[in-house]
Amino acid sequence: MRHLLKKHKRKIVYTTPVLFFLFFTYAAIFSPEKAPVTGFSLIASSTSGTVGDSFSVDVNVDTDTPINAIEASLSFSPENVEVTSIDQKDSIIDLWVQSPSFFNDIGTITLGGGVLRPGGFVKTGKLFTVVFLTKKEGTAKITADKVSFALADGKGTLVTPKITEVSYEIAAVPEKPVQNPDMNANNKVDLVDAGLWVMDIFKPYTTRNDLNGDGKINFRDMYFFLQ
Repeated sequence: MRHLLKKHKRKIVYTTPVLFFLFFTYAAIFSPEKAPVTGFSLIASSTSGTVGDSFSVDVNVDTDTPINAIEASLSFSPENVEVTSIDQKDSIIDLWVQSPSFFNDIGTITLGGGVLRPGGFVKTGKLFTVVFLTKKEGTAKITADKVSFALADGKGTLVTPKITEVSYEIAAVPEKPVQNPDMNANNKVDLVDAGLWVMDIFKPYTTRNDLNGDGKINFRDMYFFLQ
């Protein structure tokens, strides 16, 4: 063995660096770069309700690779829901190129903005919260049509994140109350009963004040005082 090593020592000395060079060159060319994992998720405060209810949707991003810009377009069912407000508080966006804008007639929300912090943004964060009012029974879908992230890689590389969307089931308001809205038991329902109901809604939950029987006391129960 020693004899062979001595005999081919010169070849080994010159060949080894070449082999290492070829190995690392091959790895750099043929080993694919790890693709960034990014997500754009819509998270609803609830998934069902009745006509006239409100619910909110948090619009979040998630990325394991730093990003420094986001552009997106969302759609919703304008016949079933409408946007009442958008809250940008605590957003990861430092500079809005296009502040979140909604168009209830066509059911669209558009936005675009950048992250100014050094190195960009990584991990999970909120863009904004949108509040919807339900208008008509059915299924309201809130979807993301076009979403792109710009990586903070000095090249502005664009990536398309995985999208998580929302469906909200809307039921019709019961035609008849489950509980009798005649709060003062005088055989008629009027604004006096509504006033008595309002005084009670700040107390702990009771089925007596849950006029539509949906398990919660809110202004949907007021519907039966306005008929």
